[in-house]
Amino acid sequence: MSRPDLKIASSLVSGLTSTMENMTFEEVVYLGKMPGGGRQFDIWASLPITSPLPGSISIELPLDYAKILAREVCVALQLDDPEAAINDAVGEILNTVAGRFLGELLGPEASFELGLPVCGMGKMRSAEEPVATIFFQVAGHTVRTQLFGQAFADSRTDIEGVCR
Repeated sequence: MSRPDLKIASSLVSGLTSTMENMTFEEVVYLGKMPGGGRQFDIWASLPITSPLPGSISIELPLDYAKILAREVCVALQLDDPEAAINDAVGEILNTVAGRFLGELLGPEASFELGLPVCGMGKMRSAEEPVATIFFQVAGHTVRTQLFGQAFADSRTDIEGVCR
């Protein structure tokens, strides 16, 4: 895995931190690397970033925390299907993280396009290596977010040029 650009990494940290603090009202602790114990993640969501920097962003978390998020984030939906509520909550959080990440990275006037989130249970699989992997702790639960895509990995990517 290549080392991410500092602006990309700091924008990713900012996007996840502000999203989780504003949506869950919980303090977010940046861990950087995976804490000891090799925590397993039970649920994941992946969201395509289609423009202007093609790639994807993902989030992985333990199921017990995903259930808490579903109650907090999707309370207005009153879904009878708990699995759908969990997927909706995790997908909505990831969508918000992606929007805040790209807004921070590209600037407030930049436009970008996102696809639809895909959620799943178990281990998330990807055909490519992540450009950045960052761990956080929220309400005592470890959360991992990853960024994929050659546009983010390419050290020659001119972020300023993308914004014009």
